Amino acid sequence: MKDAFYYKKLNYKWIGYYDEADKLYFVEFPELPGCIADGKTPSKALQNAISVKNDWVETAMDAGWIIPEPGVAADASGRVTARVPKTVHKKLADRAKEEGVSINQLILTYLSEGLERSSARHYFEKLLIKKGSKSIQHAGAR
Repeated sequence: MKDAFYYKKLNYKWIGYYDEADKLYFVEFPELPGCIADGKTPSKALQNAISVKNDWVETAMDAGWIIPEPGVAADASGRVTARVPKTVHKKLADRAKEEGVSINQLILTYLSEGLERSSARHYFEKLLIKKGSKSIQHAGAR
């Protein structure tokens, strides 16, 4: 049986938008009905949304609700092939050996960390530029 910790760590899609009338930023998780939070800044809205998501999961677990898992795009096979220069391949191989992991696992870790850092920054940069516009969607969440 999956516990609350399992669901809290899943990357649910989130949508963020700015409401000009209320002067608030909103972040919601559309796959978790009613899971929405606000904040006076984009970072505060996201921080509040993560807290609300965790509370939502706890409540759902306590109530015995079925908690949906994040959807996966139908066209995402999970396979990527990339050609890299020999020098980069050598550096990756050396680092993977140091870490005691495969090159594939090392690359996956680097990609995941980089995407996590850049996604929130990029999203909120767009959000600040487009204040008052329609919602902007983000496929990865915390």
